Amino acid sequence: MRLGALPEIRIGDLELIDTAGDSSQIYEITVHEGYREEYVTFCTPECTKAIKSYLEYRERSGEKLTDDSPLIREQFNPHEPFRVKHARPMSYKTIQKILRDNLVQSGERTMVHTGAGSPGAGARQRKDVPLIHGFRKFFNTALLNADVNPITKELLMGHSVRLDDFYYDKDSKKSKQKLLDEHVKAIDNLTISEENRLGLKVQELTAKADEMMQLRLDMESMKHDMAMIRKKD
Repeated sequence: MRLGALPEIRIGDLELIDTAGDSSQIYEITVHEGYREEYVTFCTPECTKAIKSYLEYRERSGEKLTDDSPLIREQFNPHEPFRVKHARPMSYKTIQKILRDNLVQSGERTMVHTGAGSPGAGARQRKDVPLIHGFRKFFNTALLNADVNPITKELLMGHSVRLDDFYYDKDSKKSKQKLLDEHVKAIDNLTISEENRLGLKVQELTAKADEMMQLRLDMESMKHDMAMIRKKD
């Protein structure tokens, strides 16, 4: 989603979806709820775990979470009860600064310092990739590589599209399920940590192994039934 949408997201805008067991739970996120620009998108199991951990920390600190609580709140001192209990959404500029600082710390961006008196004196970052557009471009590429339906991809990014040949109603469960099915195709491409990616692979292989075991049991049961029928004959 665009950076401007983040401060307005409330906990009630998230709905937990079980795609294939607890380790594959993801959030369905309603962006710009109640406005003409409203759309639905999804995160990954990796992101879901991070959100859950963050919200649990806030609860342990004494905050009472409700549907109206901001998903990303202003930074606070857990030893100041008033600040803990009265959560305000983190501002656009603060989120922007945190993202910039993290990109520098991770090595994805370089801070350049210029001398006093020179044009643009001070500290600035070398911007090989735009701050937020870079994340959206990554999301777009990940969905393309996963062969996600092009129209679905645009809808998941909140873009306006012509729907002449594509059924979609933002209030329809069928439409949301269609979006989810396409998004799931790209989860592996969207997962950042190799540990989490391998975990998804293990889960997928375990599910296939369970399915094969069930097929074997069914075949053994059929063989047993056939043998009993022959004995009766």
